[in-house]
Amino acid sequence: MKKLILLKIKECLEIGNFHFVRRDKNTSFIQNLGWTYEEVIEYIYNNLYEEDLVEWDQNEINTNFVDGSIYIFIKNDSIENINYSIYIKIKFISDDNYIVILSFHERERWYYE
Repeated sequence: MKKLILLKIKECLEIGNFHFVRRDKNTSFIQNLGWTYEEVIEYIYNNLYEEDLVEWDQNEINTNFVDGSIYIFIKNDSIENINYSIYIKIKFISDDNYIVILSFHERERWYYE
């Protein structure tokens, strides 16, 4: 199942079927890295693995977005010699043909310790 989820995410990224939510927390972290949103998309595409998927909810209901399936990844990585634990939250909508990247920021201490 995890492999299929990653394949669907990559497919959506390849064909441009995604939206990146520009929350303050996401923007601040991306600016701290010195990256663009395009570099974040490339990072997600090239660096997420099955073992990074830590939680999913296939019936997530949220009043801010269309209902869908939520997938949470924790990616531990060293970027320019600094160790990060990155929290990535992706939501599939429209029968899994479109994704919304809700979160891309440093994991807060209480997430998945």
